[in-house]
Amino acid sequence: MCSLPLDVLLPMVNARLAATEISGKGFFGYATITRAGRLTIYTPDYLDDDGRDAAIRFLITKHLGLSSHLFPEMLQATVFNLGSEVQA
Repeated sequence: MCSLPLDVLLPMVNARLAATEISGKGFFGYATITRAGRLTIYTPDYLDDDGRDAAIRFLITKHLGLSSHLFPEMLQATVFNLGSEVQA
């Protein structure tokens, strides 16, 4: 998964990208999953290309329940199951 180009990876996991205006120290984005299984990954505009790429791949990894040991320890996610939708 880490070596696939994002334009290949995103359709494979039924995901799309969006921007968020949320900002703050250490904030790199969040993801939402609809009941239909559509994953939307939101990242702030201030991330550089490498930071955005890492954040997207990390959030996909968390969504899929895969090990995130290849990512920096500073990347952390909290998962909320709100019944109808899941957010990470």
